[in-house]
Amino acid sequence: MARVKNPLMSQDARGKIGNVVFEKTGKTNYCKINKTSKKPPSTEQQSRRKKWGEGIEVWRSLTDEQKQVWKDYAKGKKGNGFNYFMQDFMVNLQVGVYGVSEYNYCVY
Repeated sequence: MARVKNPLMSQDARGKIGNVVFEKTGKTNYCKINKTSKKPPSTEQQSRRKKWGEGIEVWRSLTDEQKQVWKDYAKGKKGNGFNYFMQDFMVNLQVGVYGVSEYNYCVY
């Protein structure tokens, strides 16, 4: 990955041109070659991607009050409300618990 200054003769570049990807992390611009996998995703990977998508749909369907519970939980921690919700959602899906989080908030 290359660190770039004034990418594409501009102050900032993000996105993809051909197989070159431009991104910004913090205040630093980077460009890299986009590598595609030669192997198809495994059954396990496909299953996790499906669960992740379901979690996003559930998050989007929450009311503002329900989302605020997760945002309040995340205050002062490294993640945000969405991160903690998704972590909880993925763990509970694995063990077959639906609707109750380990934080005793029934939000989904």
